Amino acid sequence: MGVTYTSNQAKTYEVIQTYTSSGSTSTFDFTTIPSTYTDLILVYNGTFVGGNNGGIRLRFNNDSNSNYDYLRVYGTQSDTKGSDNNFSNTFIDIAYMIAGSVETFQCHINSYASTTNKKTVVSHFASPDNDGTMQQAGTWQGTAAINRITLSSDYNHVSGSMATLYGIKKA
Repeated sequence: MGVTYTSNQAKTYEVIQTYTSSGSTSTFDFTTIPSTYTDLILVYNGTFVGGNNGGIRLRFNNDSNSNYDYLRVYGTQSDTKGSDNNFSNTFIDIAYMIAGSVETFQCHINSYASTTNKKTVVSHFASPDNDGTMQQAGTWQGTAAINRITLSSDYNHVSGSMATLYGIKKA
């Protein structure tokens, strides 16, 4: 007795595109996003180099206007905690990276193909090397369907750092 799996079960997440850094880029630019999914999931696992710490930013459709809002809460094992927000910003600040530390995050982009609603992002960030975590919600004020996602940072990503964009299949 056991569980039986059928071969016709549909996968829920499909890889749209994956970038793996060669160590010479600070940007991952997803430019071929079909409108055939309900939502998108962006996953990052990597490190960046630099003398200082810095952020990773998210933009949609190459929009660099003040059309982004976000609110975040964060904490570390050393009991550092806080929250902040930014309205009418030119990007959504997804993660605060510590130079040389392994960082991971996942962003859920809801209803990205809608042409009537503003787009919302929920992200979860963790820094295993520094025992830190951050939860965040953001909004892009645009109502156009998202067909491009640009993930940029202050410094180059270490070789092997990876960002993958998944589509969630329509039910």
